[in-house]
Amino acid sequence: MSEKKNLISICLVLPNAFPVPAVCGGAIETLMTSLAKLNNIYGLMDLTICCRYNSKAEALVKKMNCKYTHFMWTYPEKIRNKIKYFIFRVLRKLFKIELNGLKLHYGEISKFIHDKKNKFDLIIAEGGDYMALANICLDIYDPEQLAIHVHHHFLPSKEVSQGYGNIIGVSNFVTKQYLKNSSNKNVRSYVLKNSIDIGKFDKSISEKEKLELRKKLGFSKNDFIVLYVGRIIDVKGIKELIQSILNINDKAIKLLIIGSPNFSQDTKSEYLDEVNNLVNQNRNKIRFTGYIENKKIYMYESIANIQCVPSIWEEAAGLVVLEGMAAGLPTIVTNSGGMVEYVDNNTSIVVNKEQNLVRNLSQAIINLKNDKNKMEQMAIAAKENVKKYSEINYYNNFVAIVNDIVKRRDCNESWNFNIS
Repeated sequence: MSEKKNLISICLVLPNAFPVPAVCGGAIETLMTSLAKLNNIYGLMDLTICCRYNSKAEALVKKMNCKYTHFMWTYPEKIRNKIKYFIFRVLRKLFKIELNGLKLHYGEISKFIHDKKNKFDLIIAEGGDYMALANICLDIYDPEQLAIHVHHHFLPSKEVSQGYGNIIGVSNFVTKQYLKNSSNKNVRSYVLKNSIDIGKFDKSISEKEKLELRKKLGFSKNDFIVLYVGRIIDVKGIKELIQSILNINDKAIKLLIIGSPNFSQDTKSEYLDEVNNLVNQNRNKIRFTGYIENKKIYMYESIANIQCVPSIWEEAAGLVVLEGMAAGLPTIVTNSGGMVEYVDNNTSIVVNKEQNLVRNLSQAIINLKNDKNKMEQMAIAAKENVKKYSEINYYNNFVAIVNDIVKRRDCNESWNFNIS
């Protein structure tokens, strides 16, 4: 337990995907790593993070010498947990019942939550199986003691709506969409904008290194590089971006694609194969690196001229936009969900994704390349705008929200809380 008294006790439950600290990547895991790091410094919460075990993550936690942040690991790879999950699937298939205590990841969390030594003021679902967590908690916690932190465009079922008394969205768009579709009209709503470690991207490599990296990738000194960083999935609009580049007659305009289907080097998909085929057919215009570790992305941002986020679905709030701004890159984004809340006319060009997306992207790219002064102004504005999304601001805003939830729950008050 924490050495400080009267701290609120918060439990964050992450999906069965990646660990915290975020040694394997993951947007949610990166945000939670930031919270853990700063809480270890400032100690404003008694914080417990439930996540998948990883030996590298455990080693980093030991180095942190945590006082106010604790970790509860799950072990989906252990034989006993795989056996339990096999039983879970048999029961679900034959008898249509789900015993979450047997489920991978959530089964171990259930045991932890029900341990009488562990009592929390607030449990927050940070993605994953929202219903499984609610079912685990609701026999000992009220919905007002549970919060759902929505990091994506999510429309809740009636069961999820009733299971959580608080919604924290990463944008106004996300929060409003949740409330619009929620059957729980007494839910308390909050908006908490995302953050990044600005220092990881607010840096560059030398001019010599830039030329060497360009040469290694097959770009010349005078090429105008459009950068895409993110998952290689259809809703991200990568094929549309590729087509927009191919439609531009200017031979100097090139595209650099960085990413993989699911935050790792070895994942494969049919869509990835399609992108690879397009790249291989147009290697004079496009380069594709595959997965690059997040800590190395700044090197590739250093050689890019602009960044494009051409999403065709409703983005909740892409961290990659903030990373590009921290690097001083003018950005082109689609009018997608909550992503537009993180940019303004001084930092970005927002294009319509509903009609003529390929043409709109092509025109925005050409307009920026032909307006050097505008690009310089956008780069300055981007670096200034991203300061609002620093890790320390995120931490302080998170603490303010969880304290508000606990206080208003105790007072039985309703509230809509917006931190921009």
